[in-house]
Amino acid sequence: MRVPMADSIARGVRFSKVADILAGVMKIGVMVGRFPVVSEQFILNQIVGLIDSGHDVTVLSVNTGDTAHIQPMVRDYRLMERTVFARLPRSTRGRIIRFPLMFLWNVIRRPVKTLTALRYDRYRTGVTSGKTLFYLNAVGGRRFDLLHVHFGANGLTGAFLKDIGVARQLAVAFHGSDINTYPRRYGTDVYRYMYGRCDLITANTSFTAGKIVANGGPEDVIRLVPESLKVAEYPFVERAPRPDRFRILTVGRLVEKKGHRFVLPAIAAIREEVPGIEYRMVGDGPERAVLEAQAKELGIDDLCEFAGAMTSDQISGEYARCDLFVLASVTAASGDMEGQGLVIQEAQASGCPVVSTLHNGIPDGVLDGESGILVPEGDSDALAATLLRLAHNRKQLAAMGRRGSEFVKGTYETAIVTEKLEGWYRERIDMGDR
Repeated sequence: MRVPMADSIARGVRFSKVADILAGVMKIGVMVGRFPVVSEQFILNQIVGLIDSGHDVTVLSVNTGDTAHIQPMVRDYRLMERTVFARLPRSTRGRIIRFPLMFLWNVIRRPVKTLTALRYDRYRTGVTSGKTLFYLNAVGGRRFDLLHVHFGANGLTGAFLKDIGVARQLAVAFHGSDINTYPRRYGTDVYRYMYGRCDLITANTSFTAGKIVANGGPEDVIRLVPESLKVAEYPFVERAPRPDRFRILTVGRLVEKKGHRFVLPAIAAIREEVPGIEYRMVGDGPERAVLEAQAKELGIDDLCEFAGAMTSDQISGEYARCDLFVLASVTAASGDMEGQGLVIQEAQASGCPVVSTLHNGIPDGVLDGESGILVPEGDSDALAATLLRLAHNRKQLAAMGRRGSEFVKGTYETAIVTEKLEGWYRERIDMGDR
């Protein structure tokens, strides 16, 4: 008996689905604001970790990110071919021009879903930005077992995609600013509807998790999932003390919350007592000119280098060449705070001891007194005293470096974090099937 083509295809699709289930393969969507972005290596690590575990992963992105500094993994895993772009115009004028045409096109093809995309009472800034409508046009007939959305603001659009059947289960990852400042700007209830649609909420630190609960998030679906790294990409280097050189490194965008302005006075305070001191800042941002002027005013512009943005493999080399890593994060005037500060784990993985601050989720990722030292935020004097003490005790630095590498390897390795994440995915999907 001849099987009609449509029936044959349908059976093939069902067989493929069954084969995936038996193999434990999940169809996962990972939503981001832009892709790729050099400063969001932790998202890239999660994507690659899931692919390495055999899952079918598609990236959903509003727009193309930084194509001038593409990380090697983006090329190695051909991730651009796995990415669906909503292609939302970047300018307000562009959105005003394209929105009516996009609305008419979608309302003719899928009227109910198009009207749902305009539900401001549910999706709030996902509607006013145009993301819900442009994603409706971009996703087509795609279906995911689970959609993991990075950053709470994108989760508003994720709730829409779940509502129209694109995702069976919705997970939203909070990283810091999305819970520290976004509700202050757009209303404390901005996530109210989304919280009710979430099957899983991941928080990078216990501090972030607490802020989500305080904002009304459902505590029973929150899980701690730290931003991870592939330890092998940050090879351990035993620090060999050199009395004529002391290299201090900071990696992070040149923005207020990173606290660069408090490190510069600390460097100035100890320069005469630490031969060969150098301070190198990797990253770029709106505060660069201000910081360069501050370094000049302090008389340390000769030993401070603003190295600009770098790819992850270049940054790995920077860790290997430094003696001490510093990240003096503070709470910005806007209320913005550091999330986890993954660069702190990257530095520790390479065997570089760290000095950071008692700020937000940072204490989760440093063994204070063992792999690094934490000081009060905004305290240049405390920073200076700590830097000076460590510069004069190189044996302690070496021991701290070894301890930090062990700590990160056992806690933040991508494979370890991915395994836990997979378990929570399956738990949510199984519950949804009941």
